[in-house]
Parts: sequence; C-alpha cells; structure tokens
Amino acid sequence: MCGPVCGGSIEARGAGRSSHPHASGKKFPGREPLDIPATPDYFSVMAVVANPMVAPETGIKDDPAPQQEPGYLVICWDDPVNLMQYVTHVFQVVFGWKKAKAERHMLEVHNQGKSVLARECLEKAEFYVHELQKYNLHATMEREAA
Repeated sequence: MCGPVCGGSIEARGAGRSSHPHASGKKFPGREPLDIPATPDYFSVMAVVANPMVAPETGIKDDPAPQQEPGYLVICWDDPVNLMQYVTHVFQVVFGWKKAKAERHMLEVHNQGKSVLARECLEKAEFYVHELQKYNLHATMEREAA
C-alpha cells in the first residue's frame, strides 16, 4: 500500500506508466538515495591518540595574588524609634541569622551607636541597605577603606 495520502496501491494504478510519485520506488521524490554501502564497517579502524607536542607546565607561577574587589560595609545606625526586639527580628529576617548573632549586632547598635552588619560587593550591599530601610531601620553603606 502506498498510504492514506496517495489513496491506493501502486499496482492498482499501474506502476509502469503512472506519474505516481512513488512509482519509481523512491520514498521521497526529488531526493536521491545516499551512497552508503550496504554493510558499513565503522569499527575497522580504531582512533589513534596523538602524543602532545609540548609538555604541560608543572611549576607554580609566582603571580601576585589577584586584587580583591573593594568591599562595601553595610552599617545599621541607632535610632530612638525601633524596639530592640524588633531590630533583632529584622536582622534575622534580612540576613537569615540565628537569634544570638542578631542580638549581638542589635546590642552593638544600641550601645555603640552603629554596627557593621556585612561586607559585600556593591550590588549586594545596596540590596541589604534597601531591605533594612524597608523595615524602617536607619542603614547605610560605605566603601571599605583600602
């Protein structure tokens, strides 16, 4: 059978004199069959591994250590408005700290007037400052001294 597209068999239409696309025995009219031998011998030749022309370096170079990008400090300042428990809670939420670490920084803010909460790249420091400001905390960032 030729199939549902052609609507019948080649023999029924007279394969010898018909202009049927499949009459020539080709499955795809206008395309020639590939010239592939009937039994390809793919594994008769194994791949050859070449030896390297240059030996790899094994010594350690005396390059100076790469300069670290200047960091930015995230600072929280004391204010007379927010309660200490609230500040502790905000530090836990924003930074994901445990209660002990959040309380330590909160007490530093309360007793010393400020606390350096993080040293980050510019974008992350800006993110933390904005997050703290969303909770109405007085937070800023400063470029770390070189």
